[in-house]
Amino acid sequence: RPGVRDRLGFSDQDLNLINPRLIVAHISGFGQSGPLSHEPAYDIVVQAMSGVMSINGPMGGPPTRVGFSAGDIVASLFTAVGIMQRLYERDALRCSGLDHVDVSMLACQWACLENAFARYLNAGIVPEPIGSRHPSLTPFETYPSQDVAFVIALSGSWDWPKFCQTIGRRDLVADVRFADDENRLANRDALDDILGAHFKARPASYWLKVLKSASIPCALIENIESIATSPLADAYNAFSTVETSDGETMRFVRNPIARLGSTETPAPQLGEHTAEILKELGL
Repeated sequence: RPGVRDRLGFSDQDLNLINPRLIVAHISGFGQSGPLSHEPAYDIVVQAMSGVMSINGPMGGPPTRVGFSAGDIVASLFTAVGIMQRLYERDALRCSGLDHVDVSMLACQWACLENAFARYLNAGIVPEPIGSRHPSLTPFETYPSQDVAFVIALSGSWDWPKFCQTIGRRDLVADVRFADDENRLANRDALDDILGAHFKARPASYWLKVLKSASIPCALIENIESIATSPLADAYNAFSTVETSDGETMRFVRNPIARLGSTETPAPQLGEHTAEILKELGL
C-alpha cells in the first residue's frame, strides 16, 4: 500500500539521491491516490469490485471468481509494459527525473472488461454470466457429442455456410432464423438445441476432424492432468525443470517468452548472493 516504501527508507527523495533517472513502478490494489488507495486488496477482492465476477460463471448462475489469480497476474503484465514504455520515453526523449508507473489491480481488471464496459456504455446492456457463450457470436461455445464435450468458435457470417455444409446440415443455411449473426443470436437457444442433438450422433473426435478440415476453430475441453501428460505439452515446451538449492527436482510452467533452451533457476536462499553482490560493489 502507499507509504510502505517510504517507511522502509526508499522514498522518492531517497531514490532520487541514488539515481535520478530511475523508473519507479508501484503496484497496489487501488493506486497511489484516490479514496481507496490505503485499503488492502487480494485477487478475489479486485475481481469482485471490478465487475469481473459479475460476468463469470454458468448461465444464470451466481457471480464466480475466475479460476486463476487474474487480478495479480494482469497487474504484473501491465506493469512490465508500463516500465518498458517509460524506459523508452526516458532514453528516446531524453527525459530526466524519477518517473512513475502507478498500476492499480482494480484499473487493470477494468481494462480486461473492455467488451463488457463497451456494451454497457454504448448500448446500455448490463452483461451477466453466460457460461462459455460469446456475447455477440454464435456458434461460439461448448457443445455435447456422443462422448465428451468440445467447443466451436465461428468468427462470423462468412463461416456459417461452410460450417453447415461441413457438419452435414446444409438445410440450416436457408433457415431464416439463422440467416445472419443477429438472427442467430436472437435464436441461439433453438440453434443450440439443433446442433446439440446433431453432434450427439458421433464422438467428438469425428467432429474435430471434419471441422478442422474446413479450418473452423474447435477443440476438446482439456483439464490440467490431460495437458500435463499430453505430447502437445512437450511439443510446445510447456514445462521447465528446476533444480532447487537442496537438490530437489521440480517442474513448473515455462516462462512463455523465455528463449528456448534457457535454464530456469530457483528462488535464492536468504543471503545466498550476499558475497557476490558485495564483491560486485567492491566491498
